[in-house]
Amino acid sequence: MNLSSSIFFTLSYGDIFQYPYTEDELFSWLPKKSWTKKAVQKQLQYFLKRKKISFVGPFYCIRGHTKHRKTRLQREHEALFKWKKAEFAASFLRFVPTITLVGITGGLSNFNADKDDDIDFYIGTKPGTLWISRLLATLLMETAGIRRRPEDTEAKDAVCLNMFVSESSFMVSKREQDIFTAHEVLQMKPLWERGNAYAHFLKKNRWVSSVFPNKWKEVTYRLKSKKATVRQYGQFQIVAHILRILEKPVKHIQLWYMRKRRTTEVISDTVIRFHPFDARIWIRGLLEEKIKRLHLPLDKNIFQP
Repeated sequence: MNLSSSIFFTLSYGDIFQYPYTEDELFSWLPKKSWTKKAVQKQLQYFLKRKKISFVGPFYCIRGHTKHRKTRLQREHEALFKWKKAEFAASFLRFVPTITLVGITGGLSNFNADKDDDIDFYIGTKPGTLWISRLLATLLMETAGIRRRPEDTEAKDAVCLNMFVSESSFMVSKREQDIFTAHEVLQMKPLWERGNAYAHFLKKNRWVSSVFPNKWKEVTYRLKSKKATVRQYGQFQIVAHILRILEKPVKHIQLWYMRKRRTTEVISDTVIRFHPFDARIWIRGLLEEKIKRLHLPLDKNIFQP
């Protein structure tokens, strides 16, 4: 993919979410090839002179879509409050010794959230403790009155515990390794971790470095100076071992309770993922429409790593 197509592809992706990019953000999310900033700046200036894209400080967007600037700024304002609530909710999960990573996913991870949006968590667990971790996390969020329940139609600021993953399954499955999942992997923001769980998560998903090389460099560099780490006290390790013994019966009880609500969830001994639909499908559909409209000469394997 040449630089011109790469820029339009990235702007089109952001356009799906009404999310224009700053120059630095656009540079970070260019796919497949690591371009220099000088080359990107030169190409952006060329597009602006030819009126092929729009710029309304400090954001670049698809031509004529300058209204997305206001949308982004409004969502960033809403997201600031939601982040505080997310950090508050995540602090409760520190009491679960089998949880090793809590991160924000979805639009909120990118400060792109509407006021009525919920808060999506990615929760990593010690191997062999997935289901007991889910039970304890659910009880804590329920007790705090901040959990989104399956039947809730209004879930403003509620915490959606929709993804639990064992450290042994941090790597995204081969069939789901594509440009959309790579975006989600790199966009996820850790709130806290035990040990080096987040670094382990990135190491297992190093395949994303070939999809978004600039963003990969940015995230791994930021890793050295950021994130909260929870100390692992000896007594927590003992409790975690005891909880591991309860894993199987707790799993069976939860599966029995969920049996009438099962639809398209991904459920195993190492992954629990509650999504009513696969977002990758509709994102790809919209992106292909935009690409077709712009007559972009893209590589056939653009959607694959």
